[in-house]
Amino acid sequence: MQHRFDAALDALFEGPVPKAVLAVSGGIDSMALASLCLHSNRDFDFAVANADFCLRGEESAGDQAFVRQWCRENGIRCFTAVFDTASYASRNRLSIEMAARELRYDWFERLLEEEGYNCVMVAHNMDDNAETMLLHLLRGTGIAGMHGIKPVNGRIVRPLLGFSRQEIAAYAESVSLSWREDSTNAEAFCHRNHIRNNVFPLLKQINPSFKESLQRSSRYFAQAENVLSKAVQEAEGSLYLHPEGTDAELLIDTAALRERGNAGFWLFHILNGYGFTPAQIASMEKCLESGNHRSFASAEWELLLRADSIRLYPKEDGQAPTPQSIPAPGTYPWFGGSISLEIVQPESITSLIPPKNTLYLDAGTAAFPLTLRAPQDSDRIRPLGMKRGSRLVSDALTSLKLDIRRKSRTAVLCSGEGDILALAPHIISEQAKVRPDSGKILKITIG
Repeated sequence: MQHRFDAALDALFEGPVPKAVLAVSGGIDSMALASLCLHSNRDFDFAVANADFCLRGEESAGDQAFVRQWCRENGIRCFTAVFDTASYASRNRLSIEMAARELRYDWFERLLEEEGYNCVMVAHNMDDNAETMLLHLLRGTGIAGMHGIKPVNGRIVRPLLGFSRQEIAAYAESVSLSWREDSTNAEAFCHRNHIRNNVFPLLKQINPSFKESLQRSSRYFAQAENVLSKAVQEAEGSLYLHPEGTDAELLIDTAALRERGNAGFWLFHILNGYGFTPAQIASMEKCLESGNHRSFASAEWELLLRADSIRLYPKEDGQAPTPQSIPAPGTYPWFGGSISLEIVQPESITSLIPPKNTLYLDAGTAAFPLTLRAPQDSDRIRPLGMKRGSRLVSDALTSLKLDIRRKSRTAVLCSGEGDILALAPHIISEQAKVRPDSGKILKITIG
């Protein structure tokens, strides 16, 4: 196994093996990694790093003491850290597993930067890869998730991926290696352990070499992902729209999407990384087929699906601003941005056609204090040019072909009597229009 391990190092690195930090928990896999590095014929500098996540009381503290002792006996530099994982998980609203992962890899990055090492070696093996592939398959992550664990991911390197847990155990026994047994490994308290302890034995009955089969498949999936990624990049250009005046992160042409076919596939790849679930993407595909309009939300993004386009926006924090009194000209907060009101002289206006996101009103009809608020269902306005009657604000905004997001973020500016003077930055009312005899002008700018 030592010979195969050294060959694995050669395959992972071009030239000499770089300075490495070994992530060593004290368990059999990581202790085998440390032993194999210690006895490798490839001359390279390495240190050991061990983190106590304070999740198993004296047992995890004992693991750290065990790793320190091994390093002292073998003259290996050892870095240690202790984390209050439960508190970190609570503060950041993470699962314990994700919190430990974040703490662990953030610490590794700091070690590399501060101590001058080039990479971190972790002891993920063939069994870990099989578990990951099955978890990804069950969660519906698509082909991108089926390549399993990457041998090299940034500065994280996994030289044991080609070895099964059984081979590692045989090696540990052959060299009389000591290790610490994590008592939680035998408990089916999480999905990964459930697969390891309950699912793997069943799969082994069907195919004794199922781990090796999954390992080969993971390589094919990785190659297929590369081929598909290039195809997606080449095709995506024809699916995007680029109109002016939109703040959308992505704007997808639904007609082109339908024409290309397999809309679910394209949506999955285009929206990958934006946090939408497979179930949401399946619903988007159904809406495309039926022509239904619908909105979707992930943790950080909003998606608006309409007849002509799909628009993706960053999600803004908070609800619509509460109505606020505007006592005088100035700049006021509005939906994470601002709205500015300024009194200017008519001669400073060179054209009554305002710049983008700007409106001009007759200051005489817009006497302070004013009220600023979000649109309401019953709102009505007499738009500029309409001599009699009024229109629902929702209809007036729809006529401008605004999507639901831009409609909801329209700033409704009202007089002291409650009359709507403007729907900034889109529409002004007939009563507030600038006339030849207007003494001063109220300039409204949405920023």
